[in-house]
Amino acid sequence: CTDNSSRWSTRNSSLDTTINIDTQNPTIGGPTYTPARNGAGWNNSNVTVTWTCADVGPAGIDFAASATTSSYTVDGLYPATGIGADKAGNSVSATTPVKRDKTTPSITILGANPLTWEALIAYIDPGATATDTLSGILGSIATTSTVNVNLLGTYSYGYSVSDIAS
Repeated sequence: CTDNSSRWSTRNSSLDTTINIDTQNPTIGGPTYTPARNGAGWNNSNVTVTWTCADVGPAGIDFAASATTSSYTVDGLYPATGIGADKAGNSVSATTPVKRDKTTPSITILGANPLTWEALIAYIDPGATATDTLSGILGSIATTSTVNVNLLGTYSYGYSVSDIAS
């Protein structure tokens, strides 16, 4: 370079930098269900699935590019996927099933309702059926009765059932 007085000058500059090479995928752990699933793997309330991520390489987790939490508020079967990404662009994913059923089973009474029964004749339960379109019925229909055919009056006869998500 030359200035106006025709003098030459040399100007040098140097810069050292460290380059970290990260080719290792982060790790993903979990999942954790909140609230916890029942023994059959079902939730009967809103559920959140959370994953934990760690990076063994030098880059560190890129939390903006990672998906570590998902929530489910509608009945159904879902794949919950967690994604862990690091700042070097490496990523890992894992998937787990979410089974959510907040809807109670449906009971249909067979026969007349209300039912009129003749006194002094043994009561015969007309029965009921139960359905659950998502998780299915757990066990059989239970009955409760206050019927006394020896006394005139109004009595109750109840049916109850649980679904697998209970």
